[in-house]
Parts: sequence; structure tokens; C-alpha cells
Amino acid sequence: MANLSSVSMTWDDEDRPVITVQYSERGDGDSDASPTPDEWLAALAGRLTDKSATYLRALLEVNASKGHVNLGELATHLSVDKKEVDGWNRNLGRSIKAIVREYGFLRANQEDGTAQLFDIEWDKNNELWRYAVPEKYRATLIKALDERAIPRSCGCA
Repeated sequence: MANLSSVSMTWDDEDRPVITVQYSERGDGDSDASPTPDEWLAALAGRLTDKSATYLRALLEVNASKGHVNLGELATHLSVDKKEVDGWNRNLGRSIKAIVREYGFLRANQEDGTAQLFDIEWDKNNELWRYAVPEKYRATLIKALDERAIPRSCGCA
């Protein structure tokens, strides 16, 4: 578990609280506050349910062929209702926040949540968000997702 270094609270221009959390160490005696992408992505893949891993894998496939994608397009690719993909996106954010608490930030310059994993851009013409996992993380994440599917021990022999 990452050690908490500081918590600060400020207020934005609409008088809403802005809470900033910083972690000092990973908690295992290693003073490097930044985990390796391999370690971070493997931890995330291991935390996901099968369904969430399937949806993330589908996002990676669409990103590889089309680049950024909105959640409606992802839902179409998965042949599910968009509300289901919206729920997956919220739950993925919760899983990512848990990994941040344990391992620290993958992308220190991004917000805690799905922005740790996704490049998110606003499509002003269509008024919707478009998502992509950065290319530099895709191969590592695919490998981590594939490895999670391998049974750790079946107890058979």
C-alpha cells in the first residue's frame, strides 16, 4: 500500500472543493513513488472482473483499428446497451483508484480515475467524450489481460 504523503484541499472558481492527494512511497520499502507500467497494468488486470477485462480488451481492439472511440461506439462493438458500457466505465474508474492507492499513479500528470489509463478527448462537434488507451501501454495491458485468463492453479494433476 502506498504511503500517504499529503492531502490538500483548495476551492475552484465555482466554490467546489478540489482535493489533492500525494503518495510518498509504494510501501514495500522502495522509495520510488512511481510504479513501472508493467507492475501497475498487471495489478489493474488482476483486479478486474472477467466482464470488465473483456470490455477493456474490446476498447484496446477498437483503439488499435480506429483510435479514440466514444462509449456508444464501444457498446456497438460489444453488442451491448450503452448504459452497460457507461456502468463499466464508472466501475473501471473505481478499480483504477484502488490501484492508485496501492501502487501510486501510473500517469502523475493525470487525475485519479480513468484518466490514469485513458487519453480522453472532447469531440466538440458531436458533444461526447472519446477514449483511447495510449499506444505505449497497449501491448503491456493486452499481455496482462491475457495472463489473468490463465488459471493460477487448478488443483488437478
